[in-house]
Amino acid sequence: MKAIILAAGMASRLRPLTDHKPKCLLEIGKQCLLGRAIEGLIFNGIREVVIVTGYLQEQIIEFVQGHYPDLKVEYIYNEKYASTNNIYSLWLTKDKIRGERILLLDSEKPYWIVPTLLVWLSTTIRFLKKKSRLFLMPKVK
Repeated sequence: MKAIILAAGMASRLRPLTDHKPKCLLEIGKQCLLGRAIEGLIFNGIREVVIVTGYLQEQIIEFVQGHYPDLKVEYIYNEKYASTNNIYSLWLTKDKIRGERILLLDSEKPYWIVPTLLVWLSTTIRFLKKKSRLFLMPKVK
């Protein structure tokens, strides 16, 4: 199974916090949002990740390579990040995920890592892996 992490956006509504840092690298507590997501993936045995970058992509790549050197990561650059949305970023992954089971994450959503949630998430992922394709998405508001 591969995970797709969408991390291309500018997060202009969070300025000035995101003037010089992508939203996914903002820290909540002692860990950034992207780190929380990756930790959850690793905990659940997912070792292949496709990350769609855009705004300040160098910082995202540096963070992932520096903190998770053993993780197999493919980066896709969304050069139109300033004028497109997550659906376009997801579309850019089509050649990397065709025929794959995937777990879809939005890099800026806080994935709180607590033991009960991890047990539930692990059980759910194992169950769904046995079935067909897996798509987990944050709630749409």
